[in-house]
Amino acid sequence: SSTRELQEAEAALKSAQLMLSTARQTLLNYGFTPQEVEAVKKAQDTSALMFVRAPYDGTIVKRDAVAGEAVEPGRSLFLLADLSTMWLSLSIPADKAGRIRRGQQVEVSFRSFSGDPVTGTIDWVNTALDEKSRMLPARAVVRNAAHHIPAGLFGESRIHVAKEQQAVEVPGDAIQRLDGKSFVFVRISDDLYSLRRVRIAEGSEGDLVAVVAGLKAGEPVVATGAFTVMSEFLKSRLGAGCVDD
Repeated sequence: SSTRELQEAEAALKSAQLMLSTARQTLLNYGFTPQEVEAVKKAQDTSALMFVRAPYDGTIVKRDAVAGEAVEPGRSLFLLADLSTMWLSLSIPADKAGRIRRGQQVEVSFRSFSGDPVTGTIDWVNTALDEKSRMLPARAVVRNAAHHIPAGLFGESRIHVAKEQQAVEVPGDAIQRLDGKSFVFVRISDDLYSLRRVRIAEGSEGDLVAVVAGLKAGEPVVATGAFTVMSEFLKSRLGAGCVDD
């Protein structure tokens, strides 16, 4: 009988120790310091009041509780935000989506905000277009300490997709394609032209095309009739091939 009573006492002790350990961990999870937990243990304080501590430095942007109100565990009381950095939600047109990468720099201007344009860095790019807007969602992080930008602003962004390069603009009709490469005809004299391979700036298209390599400023290129010149060139090359055979 005494053995059974001893076993029951040991089981009760283990259960009490487990409850004590669980209660201690609960208080730590609520934000109590170990010193405060020990103070509660010594004073046997069962007060329903407790301090709510912020887990990091920030600004309270929303409050759902008032002083003296009884709350249940799990209820949201405050919304804390670190406003030293902010997210910029970007919407990229579909025809530009393929040029957007993480790490690219963004410059944003807000029409309704009198401050200077702010710069940030893209840290996330979605893999699919938005079903409604048909735009590519992306996000940039900006430092807000010096700007104090309020949340909810709309603005226009400029994304730097490539390093700045010296370029020569030529008419789009001057660019000819051969074997997947870009060429222009440079006039040497009135009846002599040189076929020059060039490199086009990424995304450059339209009536004016930016050439970033293979052509110097001021060199005359054939624009009107360039396709005809290329056709004659290909004919001559084909004829030379037949002779070689």
